[in-house]
Amino acid sequence: MMKEFLDSLSKSAWETSCARYNSSRRLKIREIFSTISIALIGLSGIALSLMQSSFGETFGKNLNNLVAAFSIVLSMLLIIISLIEWGFAAGAKSEALFRNAELLNEHERKIILFGKKLTGDLSQEDYNKIDALREEYEKIKSTCGFNHSPIDYEFHKIIKKRFYISKNTEHFSFLRDLKGRLSYYLCSIWGYLLIWGLVVCFFYAVIKKVIALP
Repeated sequence: MMKEFLDSLSKSAWETSCARYNSSRRLKIREIFSTISIALIGLSGIALSLMQSSFGETFGKNLNNLVAAFSIVLSMLLIIISLIEWGFAAGAKSEALFRNAELLNEHERKIILFGKKLTGDLSQEDYNKIDALREEYEKIKSTCGFNHSPIDYEFHKIIKKRFYISKNTEHFSFLRDLKGRLSYYLCSIWGYLLIWGLVVCFFYAVIKKVIALP
């Protein structure tokens, strides 16, 4: 019975560490995208200013007003994204989750090593050690002020689906696999991808107008 509990504790440490590794990577990707987005918006504002100074007279009133309005929107986005990312602190959360995952990974190996030493009937000392390992797991888990999201855990299960299918006869359909992967990769960056798309579309429209100028 205690051997099963030890296996369950090892599995919990493994699952939590993997989910937190996934969360750390996801937040790191968000941090990279936010940095690129801030740089992209800043460069876009400079490019629009150069376009207006070079072609402002030939743009016409409507296009000139549109470019000016978009420049204001870009400036607002730059401030908003900077404040949001400063408050969210994705990089700091990513680092904390990674360190905690490393500790949990180390603790899992300790549990496995202790489990292999158990033979026959358990002594009171063995029971005390198992309880100490449980307490240590809870303590390590609680030392991180941030938790992984269900998306990170689901992505872990999808990546390790062969294990879960063999152990729990859990079903992983194509739609579940696709949804889990897309949710994991896009949940933190879809807003930035949308901003990039809008910026590219607007510049494409403006450049077409510039090319068509006499």
